Amino acid sequence: MFLKQLKSVLVAGAQPNVSSKEIDQFIFSVPATLNEQEKIGTFFEYLDSLIAATQHKIDALEQVKKALLQRLFDNRGVLMVI
Repeated sequence: MFLKQLKSVLVAGAQPNVSSKEIDQFIFSVPATLNEQEKIGTFFEYLDSLIAATQHKIDALEQVKKALLQRLFDNRGVLMVI
């Protein structure tokens, strides 16, 4: 919604711009109640923690991969049979 409003008032040129008066007239949707805002905040906190946990798993798997590749090849770069 914001981008649609912004595109409608952009003045074309080498560097498109928009005036602060035009931005003051934009309509923004916000949650009506504090309870709804808190629920949205809680949801995003959950998503952040899920992303962090997933990244932690990825990092751990990359370390396992690195360790396994080091075990697979000896110091001369020759494939070792385990």
